[in-house]
Amino acid sequence: MKTLVLSVALLAICSAAPEDYHETLDDFFDFTKVSSQEIRDGAFCLNDEGPCSELFASYKQHYPTVIMENCARCNSDQKKTALVYFDRLKNEWPQDFQKFLNKYDPQRQGWDRFYQTLKGARA
Repeated sequence: MKTLVLSVALLAICSAAPEDYHETLDDFFDFTKVSSQEIRDGAFCLNDEGPCSELFASYKQHYPTVIMENCARCNSDQKKTALVYFDRLKNEWPQDFQKFLNKYDPQRQGWDRFYQTLKGARA
């Protein structure tokens, strides 16, 4: 009987689902090393105003879900990467940042909480 209980417990542990994070092309992309125009090109993609690189297409598929779910399925590297990108977008291209907010969170119901979560990953 102990063997049966142990076997069932072991099977339950082994079959547990791995972390269910969003999949992107590159969770570690360094947005500090790209030009300001490349930041804007990403905004054009996200805002449906231009073509998407493979990288931005892999990010775009998760919006607006990541904002409304407060990045619940983002790993810490994705949060850090997003923080750098959105900080640069907001500072360098504020009009494109506003377009992004208007598109993905028009009622402003999730952005502040989402942004605070991104900032928390920096620590």
